[in-house]
Amino acid sequence: MVEYHGWLNISQSIDGENESDKILIVNQIKEKIATAFTDGRIVTLKIINGNVMLHCGGIANHWDNEVKDVVAFFEFISTIAFGTYGVLYIRDTDVDGDNSNYFKIIRIAKGKLTEFKDGILSPCNPTIEA
Repeated sequence: MVEYHGWLNISQSIDGENESDKILIVNQIKEKIATAFTDGRIVTLKIINGNVMLHCGGIANHWDNEVKDVVAFFEFISTIAFGTYGVLYIRDTDVDGDNSNYFKIIRIAKGKLTEFKDGILSPCNPTIEA
């Protein structure tokens, strides 16, 4: 099983200035959501107080296209909106060894995706299980 949860604060620039293409970026993201996420996954995009916020979550049977699509979607957003920041938590119980007992965190900041091992909910057993 693969569980994932993520959020992004989407911004064109790091300092919040020069946000002239915000509507274009929002429309690109909406188009991607409409075409790539038609299978009932949780993906919401809202503009709140002028900030563009995205939330997503899901549970897949295996590390399949569903999970790959979400990671690729976060990467896509980071390339069109450099000021975007947020996290994607993923736990894959199908991996070998101790890794199945940990969430990994994919951090999005300044156009880059960086992977970390979670220390807040992990190790899952005994932190949240057993």
